[in-house]
Amino acid sequence: MKPTIDDVMVANPIALSRNDTVGRAREVMKEHPISALPVEDEDGHPLGIVTKTDLLAADQDDVPIARLMTAGIYTVARDDGPDHAARLMRRHGIHHVIVIEGRTVCGIVSSLDLLRLVESGAITTPIEGE
Repeated sequence: MKPTIDDVMVANPIALSRNDTVGRAREVMKEHPISALPVEDEDGHPLGIVTKTDLLAADQDDVPIARLMTAGIYTVARDDGPDHAARLMRRHGIHHVIVIEGRTVCGIVSSLDLLRLVESGAITTPIEGE
């Protein structure tokens, strides 16, 4: 059986709202071993993503995360194959994609999650589609 995004994603990721601050994002990332946080609206729909790299560029903790987040996000469905996420990451030079179910955030996948899948031996053939 081929693995799916559901097999590798971090489910129910900690998310921020557009009104949370840079300081809040820093606190969350310091408290948890994560390097990216989805930003979602009040209905759980993805608005953007903020990464540790983004936070390095911020010089004030009281800035709303909406001013710092990357709004042009890439999403995958939980039943997509990991090759879809890998292609998006490679093509766009990113390290995280947000997983959605319908239009709601349900997970996040990082390039390290995909490497763990390869390391486990779950992927033994070349990635198709190129």
